[in-house]
Amino acid sequence: MDAYGGLCVGGPYDGQKMTHSAKTRKLYRPLPNWTLDGDANVIEIGEYRLNDFGQWHWWETEEGKAYNTLHATNS
Repeated sequence: MDAYGGLCVGGPYDGQKMTHSAKTRKLYRPLPNWTLDGDANVIEIGEYRLNDFGQWHWWETEEGKAYNTLHATNS
C-alpha cells in the first residue's frame, strides 16, 4: 500500500506532518446526538488534498465554515 506524506497547510493540522494512504483525507466533526435512535451525527468539516509539491492543503466545506462560525460566537 502506498503512503503519501507531507506538511499540512491550513486546517486543524496546520504545520504538522501527515501520512495517509490516499491523496485526499476528509475530516469529520461529531455533533451532539439529539435523537433517541442511537445514530451517530457527524458533519464533514473539510478535507486535505495533497498537491504536487508534497503539501496537504486544507479545503473547508460550507458545513465546516458554519460550524466554526457558530462555535466562535458561542465560545
